[in-house]
Amino acid sequence: MVKNEKERTRSRVLEKLAERNGSRRPVYWSDSSKEPQSKCKYSGEWKDGKRHGYGVLIFSNGDKYEGEWERNLRQGNGSFWESGNHKLHQKYTGEWKRDRMHGFGVFYYPQREKYEGYWRHDKRHGIGRMEYSDHVSSHTSKADVATIYDGAWYDDQRSGQGVHFLPYGDRYHGSWNADKKEGSGKYYYKTTNRIYVGEWIDGTPKCGTYENGTDDTKISTPTCSSKLPKLELVDSQRILCESVKQIRRERSGDRISVCGHDEKLLTLNTLAHNESVQLPEELFDRSTLDRLNDSFSRIQVSETKNGIGAKQLKQLAQSIDMQFDTYRANELMDDVGITDDTLLTFPECVEMLSLITGI
Repeated sequence: MVKNEKERTRSRVLEKLAERNGSRRPVYWSDSSKEPQSKCKYSGEWKDGKRHGYGVLIFSNGDKYEGEWERNLRQGNGSFWESGNHKLHQKYTGEWKRDRMHGFGVFYYPQREKYEGYWRHDKRHGIGRMEYSDHVSSHTSKADVATIYDGAWYDDQRSGQGVHFLPYGDRYHGSWNADKKEGSGKYYYKTTNRIYVGEWIDGTPKCGTYENGTDDTKISTPTCSSKLPKLELVDSQRILCESVKQIRRERSGDRISVCGHDEKLLTLNTLAHNESVQLPEELFDRSTLDRLNDSFSRIQVSETKNGIGAKQLKQLAQSIDMQFDTYRANELMDDVGITDDTLLTFPECVEMLSLITGI
């Protein structure tokens, strides 16, 4: 009788010890998704046999999570380390939801890159600051290597309003969509303290004007003290305004994210459009326009960041095998009041070539 009572007592104690509720010592188990002998280790709080509360989990591959749990899922605040070369490297610290990075957190990429901001389902989403390294990595592109991007994100891409700081001091402040400059924006030139104000499509400026910087926008003392000559095309304000309206109409309906919320672009200006106004894409076909842009970029590198001289229009025309009427060009330049040294942007060069050739 006494023996049976002792056995029942021992059985109740063992059952109690087997329950996973509250704080417990480390528990080991095999990870069936890995090799048969791989094991995980958890130390922390339990509820109804599941990790619940605060605890530390060492994964079978050596990775580590320390933080809050809810019913076996990472939920709340916690930090994650990745195992490599017999060391633990911190990857993320912040908020979690249903085993995913969700809320505010800091993520550490290779090559000392870092993102600090909001997440949604393991993706950057909302307001955040991305610090890039000074070389191309898997998270940047050769065409757009940045030092810092500070602004809105949507579904792991830059979308909304943001500031893009470049390594050499220039910066872009304006609209983004699908990780590219899209919409109204301003580009600040450090060396000249000039500002390009215009419209971007698919990461490329399409039309705009240059302005002098103020003390508020000045980044450093300009190395060039001379002002850019003023370009005056026939009825230039009408051409610029109508082109901007057309660009914005084409963009109407695209979706972007502001502060992490899916929104449609605001209703854009729908004033009547003058059909005689043509965009660069309508003046030349896409292939010709790309060749012109490549040639413009090569000339621009050797001259200035803000444009190329009007005297280079002939070289641009030759790059696309277009006949260049020198007499007509000089006559047109006299009419609009520009000289060989007047600086022209790419859209202005396209417009001038179309007028010279009578397109």
